[in-house]
Amino acid sequence: MNYHDYYQQDDYDKKLRHGFVTVFLIIGIVLNSIAVLLALLGKDLIRKTSEQEIPEYMFYLLALCALIKITAIILILKWKKIGFWLFALGAAGTFCFDMYFSFDGVKSILGLLGIGALFAVLQIRKFGKSTWESLD
Repeated sequence: MNYHDYYQQDDYDKKLRHGFVTVFLIIGIVLNSIAVLLALLGKDLIRKTSEQEIPEYMFYLLALCALIKITAIILILKWKKIGFWLFALGAAGTFCFDMYFSFDGVKSILGLLGIGALFAVLQIRKFGKSTWESLD
């Protein structure tokens, strides 16, 4: 049996995403929203974990990276592939911040793994078509 025995062509042509993909994206929005709040309101906590002094403007740049990732996820929810690349840019910015200010290297690398995790989740198929294939 092939794909057409299970699904109609109309299902394949529609832009549908697996429920897990949607949940993953929503969790990403929530976590990055928390990151924005921490960067803007939890400066003292972040300063305590850093080995060196962090200038005030860097907290705004960190919040900006999280806002970029939120915007990117919203673009993905709106079927725009540019959202993935924008997410990668925001994650790279956060990685640079973490490495420059001597945060835990494992945490920094985990942030970059988020790009791979997002790409992997976008490969989950619904009706034989992945979300990645559906993005414009």
